[in-house]
Amino acid sequence: MKQLIFDAGIIINLSLNNLLWILPKLKKQFNGEFIIPNAVEYEIITKPLQIKRFKLEAIQVFNQVQNKTLTISNDKNIKQIYDQIDQLANTSFSCNGQIIKIIHSGEISVIAHAINQNATAAIDERAMRELLENPNGFLKHLKKKLKRNIQMDKEKIKKLKSLTKNIQIIRSSEIVTIAYDLGLFNFYIEKGIEKILKQPKKQLLDSLLWGTKLRGCSITDKEIEYIEKKEV
Repeated sequence: MKQLIFDAGIIINLSLNNLLWILPKLKKQFNGEFIIPNAVEYEIITKPLQIKRFKLEAIQVFNQVQNKTLTISNDKNIKQIYDQIDQLANTSFSCNGQIIKIIHSGEISVIAHAINQNATAAIDERAMRELLENPNGFLKHLKKKLKRNIQMDKEKIKKLKSLTKNIQIIRSSEIVTIAYDLGLFNFYIEKGIEKILKQPKKQLLDSLLWGTKLRGCSITDKEIEYIEKKEV
């Protein structure tokens, strides 16, 4: 069965945009499983349930587990792969001999599950995506951000890329675009909205993409423009 493995960032992004309701509809179209690893479940349900500021979102996410839209997967099954990714990714960059930790446990679990199940990973964060897709670009980003001379272990990065070579990664921007294509948001632009909003379909897609960007999705302005030209 097909699987889509979610990192915490995407679930949080959808929650903050009040879009968790699209997940059951998308899962039906996907005809597979939507998975969150134990480490992600802790980040988006267990821990925030203890914090008043995040409790409501955690309850809403837990509801997606209760209605079987999201399935929690045991991290014990991917320990060996997890350790490999952790060791390679989080020891590949250093500054003055000090190792720089790049990715957190939830992201590592998502990638490990995706490798183990030959599944697609849903990750918004820039670090993990660029580390796998464009490590040299990520190195430049680190140097600019930290204003330090950062070293990258090319051999470890080569091994990491080999380990993850078959992994496809999607972002919340792709998820909402798929939902847009399926017409899940059409009720927002029913007859009459033209009186207050020009090009409502384009404006709707623009608002969805910018909503994901402003809440953590690593999508550029140019990518948003490209998607809008392609879709509308």
